[in-house]
Amino acid sequence: MNFVEPRTRGLFRIEWDTMTQYFDFIKKNGMTHNLINLAGHGTTRASIRGFNAAPMTGGDMKEMLGLLEQSMEEGACGVSLGLQYEPGIFANTDELREIAKLVKSKDKILTVHMRAYSALAPGYPMSTVKILFDYIMPFDGYEPHNVMAIDEMLNVARDTGVRLQLSHLIFVGTRTFKTCDKALERIDEAIKQGVDVKFDTYVYHCGQSILNVIFPAWFLAKVPQAYDDPKMLARLKSEWEQTVRFLGFGPENIQITHANHRDLNSYNGLFLSDIAKKRGLDWFANAIDFAKKSEGRAAILNHRYSNLSVIESLMVHPASLFMTDALPAPEGVQNPAMSGNFPRFFQLAREKKLIRLEEAVRKMTGATADRYVIKDRGYLKEGLAADVAVLDWNNVRDNNTLTETGEAPSGIEAVFMNGRQVLSKGKVDGSIKAGEVILS
Repeated sequence: MNFVEPRTRGLFRIEWDTMTQYFDFIKKNGMTHNLINLAGHGTTRASIRGFNAAPMTGGDMKEMLGLLEQSMEEGACGVSLGLQYEPGIFANTDELREIAKLVKSKDKILTVHMRAYSALAPGYPMSTVKILFDYIMPFDGYEPHNVMAIDEMLNVARDTGVRLQLSHLIFVGTRTFKTCDKALERIDEAIKQGVDVKFDTYVYHCGQSILNVIFPAWFLAKVPQAYDDPKMLARLKSEWEQTVRFLGFGPENIQITHANHRDLNSYNGLFLSDIAKKRGLDWFANAIDFAKKSEGRAAILNHRYSNLSVIESLMVHPASLFMTDALPAPEGVQNPAMSGNFPRFFQLAREKKLIRLEEAVRKMTGATADRYVIKDRGYLKEGLAADVAVLDWNNVRDNNTLTETGEAPSGIEAVFMNGRQVLSKGKVDGSIKAGEVILS
């Protein structure tokens, strides 16, 4: 497995050439968490041909599939797809089907960040006539892009029999919230037909990403030259303006958590709309400047990813698993889901009586272990790994706010990892490297 620095147009190879070397490096240096790995389609594809937007050639496809197979044989539990990011955004359905066949042959799991999580998305071609028509009469005569994205992956699973995990099912923009029922109907129908599909969900209305997630494929294919091309910028601005009007999602919903550039890091924690005002720029020029200077890698939190009604529907659904969709931020503003997401699941379950304590715990632990075929974890049983969290059901809660996003939760009394206590009375001992690499 070749690892590639994201958004680098040439190949930047890191220390490891195989999954085994990567695992050996981690074991040697130790880590604070348990780790089970998926083989990344995007990193593997980019290691062969960078961010080339053209369809894969037969030779490139064979090499990519060979590397993914090697990674799974060396302990990866499956393959992950990122179809709203480079280079996954350039992959066609035939490419995805070949990957799914490979994953199925290894009896592993295929996870996917889909092409779209909003009713109108940059992963699909946009029609000005349809957009303006549907702005007046929402969704009449056309399928919302997020539902199309679900259909694409369900069809791949139908064709190949692969075990499919739809990553962080969200509904971006207020106009997309209404598609939740339709999305769940598609998933339920596929399950009735025998498709092995489940999805992840989290309880925050915001989600962690990088700035280039808001760009369409045609623009990303020409980056970095596109940042200085007047015609491409004019087209992009027109599409973005229509998307903002149509979706109810815009620069006021995009929060910069780490600008990833020395001239812009002072704006960490602010929303793009407020930053534009402070800099005396229009919203589009400001967004392009952040993207250009950070090479699209400015870390962001996108808000209006859902509402409480959507979250409740996803929480109680029998095919849902609970996740955080969060990474720790070494610089800038933390994603509140890092510390608050699972406590907030418990809080909602308790206060709104959505699901029982036991079901909430299961969706975080045993159900996930079963889904990813992690055989010695996820349950409190003799002989299994001693990964244990001790919590106060009546008082566990999230303490984060919009501006204070790194607060510790209440009600988590102790955490043990592989039998070693790493949290006591709400305090984490980060010096304890109790984590292990879990091979599949």
